[in-house]
Amino acid sequence: MAESTIRVTHEVWETTTPGGVWIMVLDVRNPLMQRPRRIKGKSGTRFKVSSPDREANHAMHVEPESDPFLNGTFKRVDVPTAEVVEQMPDYNKEQALSDKDLLVTFTSSGNAFHAKVKKFTERNVRRMLALAESNSELVSSAQLTFLTDYIIENYRPGGAPRDAVLD
Repeated sequence: MAESTIRVTHEVWETTTPGGVWIMVLDVRNPLMQRPRRIKGKSGTRFKVSSPDREANHAMHVEPESDPFLNGTFKRVDVPTAEVVEQMPDYNKEQALSDKDLLVTFTSSGNAFHAKVKKFTERNVRRMLALAESNSELVSSAQLTFLTDYIIENYRPGGAPRDAVLD
């Protein structure tokens, strides 16, 4: 008599943000229930998650912008990027930026800088402001002023970004 086993595949992901993010995972004792799991964090931290757990997170989010696996908060590192994009059509790889990638944006000036910032998600814009404050030698006062004004005009004050998953 053949035994039936369920094979659970694990995926390796990496954080792109400095803070922790909560995700929901299936409870081992009761697969119909979910429990929160905190992905601790600094940018570049790697973690494993099962494919069913990632899919359960997808089901929780109506908009892809609020799903950390799709909005660039996490980037998959166990398969080539081309395969990730094929497997997850809503994955926004343009927003999965490291701190170093965001710092490169400060090499632009004037309207080029403004255009690049406006393409970023709220999470990345807020990260840029934090990077600007901690790397003041790389940032002009005009860039810092633009970032501050842009956040005040376009996003709610304080708290986590709306594209973050912290519920």
